[in-house]
Amino acid sequence: MRPGAIGLMLLLVACGGANDNGIVIPPPPPEVVEFRRAALELALRPDHGDNRVEVQEIQIGVNLDSALPSRGRLGVLEAEKRAADILVKAKAGEDFDTLVYQYSWNGPRLGVRPGTTLYVRNEDARRAPSVHAGGVLSPAIERAVWRLKPGEVGGIEYHRKDAEGGYYVLRRLTEAEMRADNPANEEPANPDIAAMRESASQLSARAELDASTVKVRHVLVGRWAPGPTDDLKPLKPQAAEARAAELWRKAADGDDFAALMKHSYDSGPGEYTMTLKDRENMVRAFWSAAWRLKPGEIGVTLYDRWDSPFGYHIIQRIE
Repeated sequence: MRPGAIGLMLLLVACGGANDNGIVIPPPPPEVVEFRRAALELALRPDHGDNRVEVQEIQIGVNLDSALPSRGRLGVLEAEKRAADILVKAKAGEDFDTLVYQYSWNGPRLGVRPGTTLYVRNEDARRAPSVHAGGVLSPAIERAVWRLKPGEVGGIEYHRKDAEGGYYVLRRLTEAEMRADNPANEEPANPDIAAMRESASQLSARAELDASTVKVRHVLVGRWAPGPTDDLKPLKPQAAEARAAELWRKAADGDDFAALMKHSYDSGPGEYTMTLKDRENMVRAFWSAAWRLKPGEIGVTLYDRWDSPFGYHIIQRIE
C-alpha cells in the first residue's frame, strides 16, 4: 500500500462524520482512535518469517454470547471501546494473564496459559488442543500473529469476513516465556520432582505390554484452569508440577488411590477402559503409559504441549 493511502486511512480512523439521515456522529474517543491506528499498523507490516509463535489473545465478541455469562452481549461500538480500553491496560504493563481471565469471551482451557495458542507452519499435522497450523485462521488473525514481535501487544479490528469473532487484543510471548511454561526445561525444584521426572522417563522407555484392553484410573493435575470442584484452583506450571510430585509420591508410597482421585482436575469419571482400536481418542501420553504398566502398578506422565497437554497424569492400572 502506498504511503499516501496509509496516511489517508490513518486520518479516517480518527474522524467522525454524518450518517445518511444527516445525524452527526461524534469522533471516537482517543483510545479507540489509537486502537484503530495500532491495528492498521500491525496489519500492514511484513510477515516476520518465523515458523512458530505463541500468542495470547483476548477476544471481545461482537453480538456474540460468551462462554462466560458474566461477559454479556456487546454491539460493535461497545466491543470496540472495551477492546481499546484493554489495549491501553496491556500497553501500560498490566498482567496479561489477569486481563484474559477478566475480559476474554473465551473461558480458560485446562493445561494452557490463559488465552494462549501456539501457531505453527511447515510442521507435521500432529496437533494439541492449543495448537493451530498456519493457514486455518481468520485472515486478520493470520496476519497479526506472524507480525507481532516477541513481548509486543497489538490489536485486531472486527470485520465480518476477516475477523468475524469480534475485536482482539493480542500479546506474543517471548522465547523465555515459552520455555518457562514447561518446568521440565529447568532443574527440578525438589527431590520429589526429580524422582517423578525420572520415573516418567523410565516408564516411557519400556516396551508396550501385550494387551488388547487396559483399564486404568488416574489423578490429573491440571494447569492454568480450575478443576471440577471449588477447592481445585488454577495452578501455574511450577505449582502444578510440585502438586503432581506430591500426589505421585503419596500414590507410590501406597496411599489410598481413590482418596487421591478427589484431587483430580479431570471432570470425567477418572476411570477408563481403553482398547487398541479406541485408545488414540485419549491423550497420547496417557494411553502410552497405560500400556506400559502392569496391573496394580503406579505410573506418571509429565506435562507436554503435544502429548500431555492438560497437565500431569498419575495413573494406576487396574486390569
